[in-house]
Amino acid sequence: MGGNHSTCIRIFIFDFWLEIALHSLHLQSAPVYEKITVFTIGLTFVGLGVAIYILPNFTKAPVNQLFLSVSVRFQWSIRKSQTVLALIVTSFSLLLGGPVGVGTVIATLMMGPMIQFWQNRVVNWYTPDIT
Repeated sequence: MGGNHSTCIRIFIFDFWLEIALHSLHLQSAPVYEKITVFTIGLTFVGLGVAIYILPNFTKAPVNQLFLSVSVRFQWSIRKSQTVLALIVTSFSLLLGGPVGVGTVIATLMMGPMIQFWQNRVVNWYTPDIT
């Protein structure tokens, strides 16, 4: 039952950002430096978001649970497990003719290090209630 609530909350959060807050953001004709800036900011905030999201051990999205499980099973850092899995998935996408471009490659190689970077900093923000 708790999983259903967290799924609904995620849906509302994603819908808000995708349909309302970012609705008027159009980068197709933006200069390259603006695209790079927005991409870098997005990558940074996604890394921060995932680092915060995985701390309290609530129900996780399957992709996040997968890299965390691989990390525990093989005693790898989050950086390594997320990057290896992202490389595998990106490789399959490329083999199947999926849209793999420069941004995909950069995100594939940088998301694991970004999550690890933020987790090392935000772990002290979270103190579980032991009462």
